[in-house]
Parts: sequence; structure tokens; C-alpha cells
Amino acid sequence: MATMKEIAQLSGVSRGTVDRVINNRGGVDQGTCAKVLRAAEQLNYSPNKIARSLAARKRNYLFTFILFSPIKAPFFAQIHDGILQEAEELRESGVTVKIRVAETWEAQAFIEQLDGAVADGSAGIAIAGINEPALVERIRQIIASGIPVITVNSEIPNCGQLAYVGSNAFQAGWTAAELIRLIQRDEKIVLGVILGFRSSKCHTGRFEGLKAGLNSMGIQWELVFVECNNDDDFDSFDIVRQQLRLHPEINTLFLATGSGAYGACRAVESSGMAKKLRVVCYDNTPLLAEMLKKQVISATVCQEPERQGAEPLRILFDYLALGMNPERNVVYTDNEIMIRECL
Repeated sequence: MATMKEIAQLSGVSRGTVDRVINNRGGVDQGTCAKVLRAAEQLNYSPNKIARSLAARKRNYLFTFILFSPIKAPFFAQIHDGILQEAEELRESGVTVKIRVAETWEAQAFIEQLDGAVADGSAGIAIAGINEPALVERIRQIIASGIPVITVNSEIPNCGQLAYVGSNAFQAGWTAAELIRLIQRDEKIVLGVILGFRSSKCHTGRFEGLKAGLNSMGIQWELVFVECNNDDDFDSFDIVRQQLRLHPEINTLFLATGSGAYGACRAVESSGMAKKLRVVCYDNTPLLAEMLKKQVISATVCQEPERQGAEPLRILFDYLALGMNPERNVVYTDNEIMIRECL
């Protein structure tokens, strides 16, 4: 059966506009109303869904989105933007969205925010967390209590989530391997790798995909170091500067996390090796765009952060308000390649 999202896509309007038209709440011009109603008829929109949508408004659902600090990590600021955009759409359907922030990448910081979301009376939770046993267990307990949870950005296996929304980390790593092949051509790759956390499936999955891709392509490569920067620019700067001093033979730097990547790039600049080194990383934050322009970064792989903020809330609404199970329990965002010429 059709959803309001599908009606919105077909008629070229927002979900909020579709909601106003279908529920006869006014504020929409006649031409737009006619377009929405035609789309609803074309898609055989079920009248029962109208009743469920009205019931959702009476219920005043609270959804909570838990993520790492958008102030400390620019990528999560982009996810934050997507959350706010979708929250405005859902507000007209009786949904309040609360954002909770974990200030550290420790399991306990996320557990505290989960417990706060439960205490608030959240009907559904989205969390961009890490793969730590204590956090996995707490998510399982919350789901067992009847609150659906969606994991975002980094997969948290075996937690029983309603769905995962984020990039296919392994495929993203394979994409990076292909970029490195194109950039380095026939030159042997002498590789340094920066992860954020080994507890992040997003980061370790990218590294696994990179290795698998390089091996599959028959590329000669040597791994010189693998370090974790704790998603911190200062740690990243110190680590990369030290490793470049110890290993001046490195010609390729793979940054498996966008957080801290700017610090790594600053270390490359300060080392005087920017022309020799090829840097492949993830995300397109303003500071990384600056490094692309300066050709410190050769290419970056983006992962639709705004969609990662919005899509989990849509899934929760459809599941709780409309009684619709997700079409897929894994929703992969696109891997989009960005080079200087794209800016």
C-alpha cells in the first residue's frame, strides 16, 4: 500500500503538505491540493492510513535521536541538519523529535542517553553509536521492553534493531581501493591507515573493504601502520606527523574516519609531503572541502549524512503511526565520490 512519502514524491511536495491535504487541515492552495489528491488516487492510498495518521497526532509521539556531539564532529552536524529537517515535517503529524548528544565515544555515554530517552517516554529511538558489548546489551533490553530502535551510521550487530540506516562500510572501503588504484596507477602502494575507533563497524568495515579491494585488483601494496585517532583532530595531527617522520616512504594515506581527518591533513601539509602523498578519506565537511581545494586530499567518499538523519525518523513514524514494517531492515546510503573538480 502507498505511503504519504510516496504521495509526496509523486506530487513533488513535502510530506507535511500531503498530511495537510489528506487530513483537510487547510493552508494549501487548490492547485497543490488537486495534485496531491490525484497522486493519492493513483497510488490507491488507503483511507485507513488517514485514521492512523490522525491517531498518531492525538498520541503525540516522542522520538529520540542519539548521536555524538555535532560540535566536536562536523559530520554529525550534517546528520543533525537532516534530523531537524525531518523533525519539522513530522511535527505536523503530532511527532516531537528530541536530540540527545553523547559527549564522548564511550559506551557509557551512549547508555546514559538511552536511559534518558526511555525516562522521557520515547516511543522510538534512533542511535548513531558504537559496537560495544555493554551498549549492545542495553539496546536489546530497550527493544525487549517494546521500544523500537534504529541504528545509524555504524552498524551494531546482534542488537535486534528495527533497521540500520547508513553506508555500506565494506563497499565504501572497496570504493576507496578503486580510487587508490586510479590515483597511484602502477606504483606500489605504501600505505598508512587512520581509524577512529576499532569499536566502530563503520571504520573497521571500511578498512576490511579496502584490503579486500586492493587484493582483488592484484595491486602491490604494503601496510606500514594502522592507528586510531579517537575521532580527534589533535590526536590525528600528532599521530600522522609522527608516522610520516618514522616512515617517509609512505605514499598513500587512508583515513577511514572523517572525524579527525582535518588534523591528519594538517600534519601532511606541515610535513612538506603533500605533493608526494595521496590522501583518500570520507565525508565532505567544510574543512575537508578546503583540503580538497588545496589538493591535500585526492578524493573523499561521501555517505549522505542528511539522509542518515532523516530516514530513521521516517521509518519510526511509518512503523509506529502507520503500522508499517520497514521494506528493508538495512537501508544503505549511496557512496558518492568527491574530488576537487566537483566543488
